[in-house]
Amino acid sequence: MSSQSHLLQPARDNPSILDKLANEYSYVSAGYPDGLVRVSMCEERGRGLMATRTIKQGEMVYDDKYGMEVELTEEQLRVHLEVKTAEERKMFLMHCYCHDGALWYVLGIGRFTNHSKTPTCGNIPRCTSSGIILPSGAAPGSYATRDIEEGEEITEDYSDYQSLPFYQQLCQENQVESTSVCASKYK
Repeated sequence: MSSQSHLLQPARDNPSILDKLANEYSYVSAGYPDGLVRVSMCEERGRGLMATRTIKQGEMVYDDKYGMEVELTEEQLRVHLEVKTAEERKMFLMHCYCHDGALWYVLGIGRFTNHSKTPTCGNIPRCTSSGIILPSGAAPGSYATRDIEEGEEITEDYSDYQSLPFYQQLCQENQVESTSVCASKYK
């Protein structure tokens, strides 16, 4: 659970609070070390995260403990979507992902992390299975899977995330590519 949980908890059941927080925090870099990344336009992909300096392989890029994410149940997600226009529903669903058996809505700049089959970052299991040496007692988060040059995009492989049936269904109903569809469809 993030260190901002006391701020985020009321947003789970109140769409207007969650929308307000999403607007307020869309450029907050909570979870990322100071000065490590910035939001920038990426060719053909809209906004993405770029490294502002060289990041060494195995270096922490994102610390889950300090991230700005709200866990939503299926019921809470449906309540949030009911009050949105079709375009707002698409944008909302695009900034959700699933892990640890739950659905999460991303508020901070992490929402701009794009997919790649050859990602620049990965979670602990991805890194260790690739032979990347992480610090002893590495905290949950994302680590550089190789050296990342200044100005290079920060990406993850969305296949590292889970999929939940209700999320898949809502994405299909709203003509949104879920993280699992992106993972199977794009490079």
